[in-house]
Amino acid sequence: MHAFGFTITNVVERCEPVLSDQPVWCRILNRLLDPGTSLGLRIVASVETAAGPTASAHIELRILAEGEAEHLMWAVDGRPSSNIRVDRADGVHTSAACMVNRIPEVIAAPPLRRV
Repeated sequence: MHAFGFTITNVVERCEPVLSDQPVWCRILNRLLDPGTSLGLRIVASVETAAGPTASAHIELRILAEGEAEHLMWAVDGRPSSNIRVDRADGVHTSAACMVNRIPEVIAAPPLRRV
């Protein structure tokens, strides 16, 4: 498998619940969620390449606690290293727009071939 010009040699993915360690207000349910309640899902993935560079992803899809803001963060380890954070003020509509904008590509894609 290839990505960004690299040959992928290994991919590992793990899914786990995100549990609260304190009460968290849930606006949709209009109540406090007790500590230990699952607030959502955490996906941790790592990718190894034949050339050596690696990538990892930590994705959390969960209810946010009071004062938290949805954001995307990229960290690049190298010379120079850098960190980029993008705060998302309206994540629901942003995610929906990304999915809708991909519809033409999904329709035009060749049928999936199972091996």
